[in-house]
Amino acid sequence: MHSGSEDENVPCATFGTLLCDPYPYDEVCIMISGRVALIDLDGNRREFSSGEAFFVPQSFRGTWETVEPSKKFFVALPGSRS
Repeated sequence: MHSGSEDENVPCATFGTLLCDPYPYDEVCIMISGRVALIDLDGNRREFSSGEAFFVPQSFRGTWETVEPSKKFFVALPGSRS
C-alpha cells in the first residue's frame, strides 16, 4: 500500500516539446490543469486542457507540446509492436 501524497502519482510538466516517433505505448490522459498539444507529422494540431480526456495511440508519430505548465492523470497500456 502506498502512503505517499496524491501529487506523487500525477506527472507535472513545464513548457517544452517531445518528439514521439512513435509514441511508446497507448495512453489514456485526463488533464487536471494546464494545456498540451499533439501535432502529428502532417501538422494537424489538437489541444487539450483542464477537464478534458483523450487517447494517444501507440502508433502516434509527431510532437507532444506542453503549452502551459500541466498536470495529468494517465493510464499507460503497453502493447505489442508490429
